[in-house]
Amino acid sequence: LVLAVVFACLVLSPVMGLAANETEPNDNAASANAITADGDVMIGQIIPGGDIDWFAFAASAGTSYTIATSSAGGTDVDTQVELIAPDGLTWLASNDDYWPGTFSCFTWTCSAGGIYFVTVMGYDDTCLGDYQLQVYSFGADAYEPDDLSALATPITTDGTGQNHTLCPTVDADWLQFSASAGQTYTIATSQTGPPATTDTELVLYDATLT
Repeated sequence: LVLAVVFACLVLSPVMGLAANETEPNDNAASANAITADGDVMIGQIIPGGDIDWFAFAASAGTSYTIATSSAGGTDVDTQVELIAPDGLTWLASNDDYWPGTFSCFTWTCSAGGIYFVTVMGYDDTCLGDYQLQVYSFGADAYEPDDLSALATPITTDGTGQNHTLCPTVDADWLQFSASAGQTYTIATSQTGPPATTDTELVLYDATLT
């Protein structure tokens, strides 16, 4: 039998890693607050209307980064998040409502290492409130390439797990195992560590891929 693990979305845990508060003024690239790319939390606030918070992080070529906002536990703000190139001017990516309702999330792969900027703002000037920002990176796991059924990684049925990374966002990991008639099998995924919980979809195929 062949099993496909398909990426659905990333869901931030409430607070994983260290937490810090933004420091104003941070309204442009020159005054951007530093944030790590290991999932540490930056707690920010959009106030007054029109406020734009700037953050800076170091990115490495070939690495994929997920940038996301989520609730800080106060008055949630409808965020819009943008990624800006090291020149402090060039727009690279953005997201408004990835999560239902208010928060933002997107994944981007760095092509050239350097210091990149993230801006967080309200959807419009009436959007005021709190948010938490996280930047974290994912790399390919040891089982890649395993994106096709023909490249499926063998896995045993004795309960021994495998640690896989779903990255980039279109990634699908294929695994295969031998099954016996009349035997019941439980197939499950679980979290392997911070900063995020991956919302996975499992699809089971027979040898004919049906």
